[in-house]
Amino acid sequence: MNAFAITGFIIALSGLVCCIVAGILYEPSMQRYLEKFGKAPAFFLFSWSGLQDYFSAKEVARKWGHQPEFLRRYGRLVAVGFALFVAGALLSCLSQLL
Repeated sequence: MNAFAITGFIIALSGLVCCIVAGILYEPSMQRYLEKFGKAPAFFLFSWSGLQDYFSAKEVARKWGHQPEFLRRYGRLVAVGFALFVAGALLSCLSQLL
C-alpha cells in the first residue's frame, strides 16, 4: 500500500464518520419534527432512514414555510460526509494506477 491509498482510506473513513455523527446528532430532532406534523418517520433499521427522514422533513418544512436549523445542519454534514467518502474512494482507486 502506498501513501495515496492510505490517505484515501483515511479520507473515506472520515466521510463515513461525518455521516454517522450527523445521524446521531440530528436524527432524533427530525423524527420529532415529523411526528409533530403527523408524518411517520422511517423505520430505523432501514439503511437510508436518515436521508428518507431528511427529505420528508424538508417536504413538511416547505409545506408549512418553516426553515429549521437542524435540517440545514444535517444536510450540510451529510453532504460533506458524502464528498469526503467519494474523494477518498477516488484517491484510493487512483493510487492503484500510480
